[in-house]
Amino acid sequence: METQLIILQLPELNSYVLILPLIEGKFRSAIHPGSNGEVVLCVESGSTKVMEKSFTCCAYFHVGNNPYDLMRDAISVVRVHLGTFRLLEEKNPPKIIDSFGWCTWDAFYLTVQ
Repeated sequence: METQLIILQLPELNSYVLILPLIEGKFRSAIHPGSNGEVVLCVESGSTKVMEKSFTCCAYFHVGNNPYDLMRDAISVVRVHLGTFRLLEEKNPPKIIDSFGWCTWDAFYLTVQ
């Protein structure tokens, strides 16, 4: 039902565009399928207690020629804009990561139940 990002190829421009929904304060965005092939950007708080009526940003668009560079560059820009997370290369993961790889839902294997 929800998509966290989309990368579209633009053949007429020989480039790609990344659409990245954002989280801002008490709001989160996600891409939902619409009718007739449309795409809907849904912004919600998920709480009936949130009384805010506005937000300043809900999605980031980034254009580039290489989809891999596009992803890295876009995430780097969003990181600076939001200031709410660090990139993997800015973190000091434990040595065990070399043996097991990276798991985004439980990055340090501390809470597996």
